[in-house]
Amino acid sequence: MHANNHLWAMNAIRSTPENLEGAIAGENREYESMYPELIETAKAEKIKDAEMSFYLANEVEKIHS
Repeated sequence: MHANNHLWAMNAIRSTPENLEGAIAGENREYESMYPELIETAKAEKIKDAEMSFYLANEVEKIHS
């Protein structure tokens, strides 16, 4: 409920097609740039658990959109 009110106040609620486009763009950004950057950081810092976690999350994100 609070989120809905915040979105209305920010004029961020759009039509269903526009909302879906925004959601898809967010999913694409996650697997195209966000997770790859996190994976590289984990590799550089030699944190294998984080690297694997980010890798697996990225594989799932690829099929969301």
